[in-house]
Amino acid sequence: MDSQVWAGKEFATIDLGDARLGARVAMLASRLIEHPSSSLPDACGGWAETKAAYRLFDNERVKPDAILGAHYDATRERIASLGDDRILIAHDTTTLNYTTHHATKGMGSIGASGLSGFFVHSAEAISLQGVPLGLLAQQRVFRPAPEATDTEGTETPPPKVPHRSPAQERESKRWIDVLLASTGALPPNVRAISVADREADFYDFLATGCSNNLDLLVRATHDRTLDQEGNPQLRATVAATAALGSVSVEIPRSADHPSYRATLELRACPVLLRAPQDSAHRGHPSLPLWVVLAQQTDVPPAGEKPITWWLLTTMAVPDLASAHQLLLWYTYRWRVERFHYTLKSGCQIEKLQLETAERMERAVALYCVVACRLQYLTYLSRTQPGLPAFVAFSPTEIEVLARKCTGASPKTPPDLHTAVRWIARLGGFLGRRRDGEPGVKVLWRGLRALHFLVEGWELAHLQ
Repeated sequence: MDSQVWAGKEFATIDLGDARLGARVAMLASRLIEHPSSSLPDACGGWAETKAAYRLFDNERVKPDAILGAHYDATRERIASLGDDRILIAHDTTTLNYTTHHATKGMGSIGASGLSGFFVHSAEAISLQGVPLGLLAQQRVFRPAPEATDTEGTETPPPKVPHRSPAQERESKRWIDVLLASTGALPPNVRAISVADREADFYDFLATGCSNNLDLLVRATHDRTLDQEGNPQLRATVAATAALGSVSVEIPRSADHPSYRATLELRACPVLLRAPQDSAHRGHPSLPLWVVLAQQTDVPPAGEKPITWWLLTTMAVPDLASAHQLLLWYTYRWRVERFHYTLKSGCQIEKLQLETAERMERAVALYCVVACRLQYLTYLSRTQPGLPAFVAFSPTEIEVLARKCTGASPKTPPDLHTAVRWIARLGGFLGRRRDGEPGVKVLWRGLRALHFLVEGWELAHLQ
């Protein structure tokens, strides 16, 4: 599937009040998928197209949520095409840092004094086999910027949010909003398991799942008092239960370590989680949950600590098989982190110079769709390697790839796994035994190289 065909399908439902604007969004997306790591002028290929891109990002009618809304529709179609009755939704927040963009107006505080930018909170649909299918919801969060310096030259920081304020007054409300938006966006008869890391371990998020009959899987960061006889602590309670058994799982790569396999001993038990004992939650119900404890029993790689995960879930975990399944699904949560990595390192979103926060939001929305496409190709080739390459690449792309990588036209159509490895080779992937499967980074480099090869091929074959 060439880039223009992909973009046309991805933005088929976009509604910006002007069909020409929608067509321009799709055209720019097709350019960006061909040059995901290039600067905007480089991706556009000329001043006229670059100027049109800047005008697009400056147009008030081009709403970021309209760009993403069309992508959400395409994600729903991909989910429906699977035919599964369940799907995973992974949640995560990332920070976009524009501190060095001194001319950019409208950014907010992102942490330490002097740092500016905004936060992106994403909910990504993932198949039960681990293939990222696209976003279902997203929020972009701007904290108040520090006020101008006073007469003594000191900055006035943004007001702090009370530690135990009501959920609707807290920044963490985005977790609840995106949870409800993403689960509400699913096709009929498809149920989600929403997976989140420790930032989602707070009562209001868990209570929202329970009260709305949603399936949650959240890594716990807090030990808690249980609403059970003797008011025992959560961690001591599950640690005292008999082990269900041990399993081997792949720990996904992160910024700190490559992927590796670990042997984990699993325990699980039901608990009744007591509501926080503060004025905001007085009288709120206790939550019936299950907790799974996963503890590493083999020696981790050098420099890594043994894994100890406490997982809270609304789903019953009566045996080793169900605990193992939840553990596997939790490891797929890293996919949304890799999505944010692709957005920042692959699409180079933090290098864009667009002068205002409004323009940057529109650009981020469009680049998110591009990042999802790159990630989808990477994981689809790993989980369904036997698919024909034509599901992702045009005949011309396959012909050029084969001639470049094998020296001849393919006698039979290659499968997706072969085509993706050819593209990865263009991006610097060596394919040695210890290298494993190619990642998103070499894929985006390879796609750029492939575009130039195809462009040269088409020019050479002009009649």
